[in-house]
Amino acid sequence: AQPRKTLNDHPDRVKRLVDYWNDVERLLALNLLFVVVDEDTIRAAQKERTKYGLLNNDSLIVASMRNYGVSMLATHDAGFEQVTSIFVYAPTDV
Repeated sequence: AQPRKTLNDHPDRVKRLVDYWNDVERLLALNLLFVVVDEDTIRAAQKERTKYGLLNNDSLIVASMRNYGVSMLATHDAGFEQVTSIFVYAPTDV
């Protein structure tokens, strides 16, 4: 089965797909802040990665936090606990 080809060949089916947009609308309703990951952030993330041994996405999170002046992070990922100058809150209900 090739779902992408099937959908490309049948745009009428694509028009009836709603799950993606429903999920996006639910995300947008959560009052989240979406930040841009620009070249400066990517370069800053590399410094975080080499300093703390963070994985790529985690280093982007830390670099973005620093860029926007955010110092608190709620996560169940213990890898962030070694990062200086941020406060990590690890909820037990996730």
